[in-house]
Amino acid sequence: MSTASINGWCLTSSSSSSTSFSRLRRPALQPSVTASFNSSHSPPSLIQDRPVFAAPIPLLAPRDDLGDKSYEEAVEALKKLLREKGELKAEAAAKVDKITASLNATLSVDGKPDASVERLKEGFVYFKQEKYEKKPALYAELAKGQTPKYMIVACSDSRVCPSHVLDIQPGEAFVVRNVANMVPAYDQTKYAGIGSAVEYAVLHLKVQEIVVIGHSACGGIKGLMSFPYDGTTSTDFIEDWVKIGMPAKTKVLAGHGSEPLGAQCAHCEKEAVNVSLGNLLSYPFVRDGLVKKTLAIKGGYYDFVNGTFELWSLEFQLSNPLSVKDVATILHWKLY
Repeated sequence: MSTASINGWCLTSSSSSSTSFSRLRRPALQPSVTASFNSSHSPPSLIQDRPVFAAPIPLLAPRDDLGDKSYEEAVEALKKLLREKGELKAEAAAKVDKITASLNATLSVDGKPDASVERLKEGFVYFKQEKYEKKPALYAELAKGQTPKYMIVACSDSRVCPSHVLDIQPGEAFVVRNVANMVPAYDQTKYAGIGSAVEYAVLHLKVQEIVVIGHSACGGIKGLMSFPYDGTTSTDFIEDWVKIGMPAKTKVLAGHGSEPLGAQCAHCEKEAVNVSLGNLLSYPFVRDGLVKKTLAIKGGYYDFVNGTFELWSLEFQLSNPLSVKDVATILHWKLY
């Protein structure tokens, strides 16, 4: 057993405890490596409640003969049909004009459908037909509110969507994604976005687990390892953001300074997760949840090159009832 201090908290590595990640039912959990912290580092926008696009309810039954016509011919044929149907009157014709204008808005400058918009529409149609409509009970329950078990902090990288990688279902996880999956130390004057997310998840949603997930080939971590931090800057935001993981960079350079950049980045991708776990201990409501055992903290690492996932836990407890010294135990699991 070994101990190290992070943000004033004593962290002890051990392999005597066991944890589970209940959503990951299929892979078997095998104890592998013990992870520990050695860092000396101290220490949501309004969403529109309406669809961006929606398929209108048809005013008339579809006609097979329209399928062979061009887009413009089909629209004109529909307008003609509406004019001939006196019972539809002007209101229906006006609705068709509105629908037509909406459809035309998705066309590119050459009059053809915008491929990017069409991709989003097709994606939603697939979701609606294959998921939403096939699980009415689930979505009816979600309409009443959310009670996620997990808060997941993951990278914004398009290759590592946690819902896809971990088969997370709607309502199971409150997800925050940012560059290099960083969690900064508690600071009410800075980084309010991630701070408010942690606060909301812990105090209002009452999540049971916070999982910070790093990944292979992370561009943010490569930036952290590459930026000189010599007083010069080449970015407006990125350098300042990823330096949250500076203790991880320092540790990697001390232990693997002779290795090539790629190898250093691979080490730092995991160490940066540990820095974020240590930073979570600086949030008073997180510490409170850990002491009361209503909250647990875990680190994860997804290697999409080799198709593996690692998970390690941070267990937090008072060393004895009269002590003010807090102890965190790290247990590392690897999923194959």
